[in-house]
Amino acid sequence: MPNISFTSTRTFDRRVITWAAAATGDTFTPFVMDVPGSVAAVQIDGTFGGATATLQGSVDGTTYFTLNDVAGDPVSATSAALFELSTAVLYVRPALAAGTGNALNFRLVVRTQDSIC
Repeated sequence: MPNISFTSTRTFDRRVITWAAAATGDTFTPFVMDVPGSVAAVQIDGTFGGATATLQGSVDGTTYFTLNDVAGDPVSATSAALFELSTAVLYVRPALAAGTGNALNFRLVVRTQDSIC
């Protein structure tokens, strides 16, 4: 399956990271969180086809764990959803399990260096 790279755009004082048209079995290029302790949000949408979508984080870029939202619940969705999170991990990437015929978009919005100063 393909490796899904992200695109990065700036909107106001935020960076928007997008992994688009992802399907079960795809791998994802992780985004390096260059603002430690970042406040972020992730929107997951598209055609789920029975898939479960999660957002994972890592401090070493090798071992990944499902991130939690600000309420302490796992960032995990089986339909369109928006999660707010606060994280100090270095690497972030989406993950998909199960499902067929899915095409999901993950949009991660992160503060940029400029917004913290």
